[in-house]
Amino acid sequence: MERALGLVRDGYEAFNRGDYDAAAKNLHPDVQWHRVAEVETALEGRDAVREGMEPDVWQRQTIEVHRMEAIGENIVVDTTFHAEGAGSGIELHQEGFHVWRIKDGKAAEFRFFLKRDEAVAAARSGE
Repeated sequence: MERALGLVRDGYEAFNRGDYDAAAKNLHPDVQWHRVAEVETALEGRDAVREGMEPDVWQRQTIEVHRMEAIGENIVVDTTFHAEGAGSGIELHQEGFHVWRIKDGKAAEFRFFLKRDEAVAAARSGE
């Protein structure tokens, strides 16, 4: 699981540098990307997720990682998303919890939660 933690960590570091190709490198080709837990899959496949990383409404965006924890085949990441709106200059600082499912040595699924206990429960259940 150390390798999986490393590939997820590397993805956040690349995203924060604005190197979205490197951030997408360790995504499974058929990755499922759920932006909010209650919403159907928003993005499917590495190319769609890579394209979705590009700033659109944000002129600046980074993800601060506070903690990473392996739970079974999943990794739970406590984060804060920092962004500045393009044009508006509005700043956003959104705490959230990411669950990554690892398959075949790649990140195969991403899910976002507002509450840590929900993220941990999802990771434990494998859902």
